Amino acid sequence: MKRLVSLMLVFCLMTGMSGCKTEETDTKQQAMGRYIETTIAEDLKGASSIMDFHYAENELVFYTGQYYDDPTKLLRQTVGEDQKLTGESMQWAKSLAEQNLKIIDLDEGLDGTVYILAQNDEEAQVFYTTLEDTQLNPIPVSDWPESDESNYSIMVGDDSVHVEEGKTFVGELESATENGKKSAVPNGILATPEGFLLIYNDQIESRDMSGVKKKTFNGFFYLSDRDVSVQNNQMVVKNSQVSEIQIYDLSTGELLRKHSCEENVQSLAEMDQQENIYLISNTGIYQQSSGGTLWEKMVEGDLTSLGMPSKYVDAVSEDGTGGFYAVLGSESGYSLMHYFYSPDTPVQPDTELTIFSLKDSNILRQAISEFQHQNPNVKVNLQIGIANEEESATTQDVILSLNTEILNGNGPDLIVLDGLPAESYLEKGVLTDLSGYLQKMEGGIILENMLTGYQRDGKLFAIPAQFTIPIYLSQNNEDEVDSLSALLQKTKEGADQKPPYLLSLDVLEMEDKVSFVMNWYDRLEMGLIKDQTIDTQKLEQFFQNVKELFDTQSSYAPLGEGAVMAVSASVAGSSGVYEVLDMGPSRLSNGEASAYAMTMSGQGNLANLLKLAEQGNWSLTSLFQQNQFIPQVNVGILESSEQKELAESFLTTLYSQSVQSVYLGSGFPINQAALKELITKSLSDEDGNLYPMGEQFYQLCQQANQAILTDETVRNAVKTQAEFVMDGSLSAKQAAENVSPPACAAPPARHTAPQGL
Repeated sequence: MKRLVSLMLVFCLMTGMSGCKTEETDTKQQAMGRYIETTIAEDLKGASSIMDFHYAENELVFYTGQYYDDPTKLLRQTVGEDQKLTGESMQWAKSLAEQNLKIIDLDEGLDGTVYILAQNDEEAQVFYTTLEDTQLNPIPVSDWPESDESNYSIMVGDDSVHVEEGKTFVGELESATENGKKSAVPNGILATPEGFLLIYNDQIESRDMSGVKKKTFNGFFYLSDRDVSVQNNQMVVKNSQVSEIQIYDLSTGELLRKHSCEENVQSLAEMDQQENIYLISNTGIYQQSSGGTLWEKMVEGDLTSLGMPSKYVDAVSEDGTGGFYAVLGSESGYSLMHYFYSPDTPVQPDTELTIFSLKDSNILRQAISEFQHQNPNVKVNLQIGIANEEESATTQDVILSLNTEILNGNGPDLIVLDGLPAESYLEKGVLTDLSGYLQKMEGGIILENMLTGYQRDGKLFAIPAQFTIPIYLSQNNEDEVDSLSALLQKTKEGADQKPPYLLSLDVLEMEDKVSFVMNWYDRLEMGLIKDQTIDTQKLEQFFQNVKELFDTQSSYAPLGEGAVMAVSASVAGSSGVYEVLDMGPSRLSNGEASAYAMTMSGQGNLANLLKLAEQGNWSLTSLFQQNQFIPQVNVGILESSEQKELAESFLTTLYSQSVQSVYLGSGFPINQAALKELITKSLSDEDGNLYPMGEQFYQLCQQANQAILTDETVRNAVKTQAEFVMDGSLSAKQAAENVSPPACAAPPARHTAPQGL
């Protein structure tokens, strides 16, 4: 049956897609009413801290501090009914600096009293003041709770990599005192009708204006100041320990009610005057009435800036009219947004643009959010073939379903070709020639040397949004290492050296032999497929070489002593975006080997080259001198699309510097200006001049012109056989003969293989 459907697809494609589509007329009246996003302030001009955030007396109030140019500056910001932002400097903030105190948090009560939580090297302190007062009044707190922090470390930055007790961290580490016991420092402070709250990791204290403790609320896990708010003498707590939003009576301490928030545990919670509960996150804004149990999605995250992977929700408040204010944070700073209900706007945008991708992509979502913000009347529908690794659907099943959709004339407007049998789509005329679109773009915007993956007969059918690049690091610029076979021979010759020639890989430490194989498979274009047939001789030679390389490296790097892989903190100030760091370059800089092969995959790994770049005696070249690269998020437009002009507009957003310059944890930008900015940021000296290694990498990116394209179905088959080869249950020849293209998948791309594999 699968073979029959595949043949039907070929027939339909050859006879033209237009004959397979049925026109339908929608006569239903369009539903109206939708929340609209507007930008009040694109950036808050250097502020790195947002404190307080509440709506009172027809205006939004919040404070901004820790400015890059003046850490002592503190502004009280307001937004009135005219939606204009106004800032007033708080002079009493200077007195904190004079006392060597740093503001942790502050909150302004409805009566105008401002409570300040500050800290010096020894202890936390609490003050109060008013808007009219220029002085700070201390509130004595003598019964701080104790905290056991004898082995406690926190990550406070994301610029460096640190190793502690065998574990690797990204960022600067701060440790507690050796005594192990000290006063706990609160994470935040909140004004209440009768005093203030102090928020700790695992508890909340209610104190009166004189600092006397009245009640303690327990049962929490790592509360931040954003997890707690006060409304109508009630305390709202987002308790991640039990995935609930809990409402307490501040006078009695009684738990009044609770709301499940398991689906939105990363959200910020807010309660309005009518005691309705709201959650706001990257996925949208949700509402639950005071007596309700179900969450209603009010605002689609994908239709606003909320959906951008580069942003996270830092603060939220109602606006008194059923709308919301929110501060969105990112690597570039904070932006202030307003969400209000527009009854005359369609519930769903008038026009839909559909994109299909086998796997999810942060840069694709970033572009979608920016495009939606620019085009509020367009709904971008992103279809993900395999949303997570646990899904039962196989790649073959997904491709079969996609082919059927195209056959029936219901295919997407744009398609991400990564992992798909793209060659077949090119041969059958499924994709639109983008040569004309490329001519419309201003020259030099993108790296045109990286358009080789999907160019055929002078036509261009897809353009990548990002790329990674296999590289070779060596002390002596080993030009003779031009193949996997040559590297194997060099590694054997240098296995007994101290240090050895080739650095051992991280997967030796993890005892993951299959990952070792697939790392090499992904960075080599072997040209395995020709006329829907696997070149078993090339695959057999690959299996033999990679197993022998593993055994050779294991002889001088026993299991458990490989390079460490570290997962960084949140990338680019974003929500839930992480980058995996390869610590090989750091080990080279420590003199542990003379050469290392790796796939350079992004900003964090590029920054890890800095020590090598500063030493000046290391070279960075293309792996095996092949000028290869791995294109990512290769986007094409289907010939059957009725939205070609709109699809081209989306591509313009995708390749724009505003999208490309936002780093999201993987891949390098195809936009030239964004790429140069990223490399300069990572590999330049104090004067902004690139180190020689930075120049080498930038030139390599401009010269790479051999695309490594992967068919996911064939890759999965190779991965299955790799396990048998590495455990010795199958010979390399037997395993190679077991790999064949799935019958239901379209034929994968053909490319010339590097010699000597």
